[in-house]
Amino acid sequence: MPLKTPVIQCDQVSFSYGEVPILTDVSFAIQKLDAVAMVGPNGGGKSTLLKVILGLLRPQQGTIQVLGMSPQQARSKIGYMPQHLQYDPSFPVSALDVVLMGRVHSIRWGRYGDDDRQIAMQSMAELAVDGLASRSFNSLSGGQRQRILIARALACEPEILLLDEPTANVDPAVELQFFEILKRLASKVTVLTVSHDLGFVSQVVSRVFCVNRQVRVHPTSELTGELIREMYGGDIRMVRHDHCCSEQGHSHADIR
Repeated sequence: MPLKTPVIQCDQVSFSYGEVPILTDVSFAIQKLDAVAMVGPNGGGKSTLLKVILGLLRPQQGTIQVLGMSPQQARSKIGYMPQHLQYDPSFPVSALDVVLMGRVHSIRWGRYGDDDRQIAMQSMAELAVDGLASRSFNSLSGGQRQRILIARALACEPEILLLDEPTANVDPAVELQFFEILKRLASKVTVLTVSHDLGFVSQVVSRVFCVNRQVRVHPTSELTGELIREMYGGDIRMVRHDHCCSEQGHSHADIR
């Protein structure tokens, strides 16, 4: 049988900001309908790696392909939920307006069509927030805003979904709801989730990408307390942890 082409293929990618190396010789592959998580300390390169996948940054060395093409070409097929949405809270934008931003690639003659609105409402219904369509985005709770941002990512009808801290700043009850949402989404699209909650992601994803300049890939079945201490150089709780890492970072080498 022919080998399947990975939806994301990263080969010996390196990136630096000036003289400061952020990613070094990073290689991995993500297959269609994989559900993986990305973890690591602040400054370890998670955000930079996301931007490389999205085509917002170009690696100085190595290559990356997304859906068999360059990240720039594949961008319209990637749904991205940022950790924070930068906007003016005084600007009168509705929840539906925010979700429609996911359809911006399809705009013709400077306006959204009926199909765009229908797809946006379907995305909101999938996240059970269609009843909030006319509400001001600024008036929503943190959990509601997170759902709206995921709905925006789904509105572009993506093949890959990138979620940056989807459970940040939400209470445990809302986090449990996101757990169910993530399981459902992972059955339809390839999902890459950035999270600091290993207890949360380990119940959903099949592999964990530990990012600290290099990338080490672990099946979730290997996530023992001993391995986590090795990765982070400290005593990390499986329920939730916050960037506890030794000055030396990870003690292991890159794998391919």
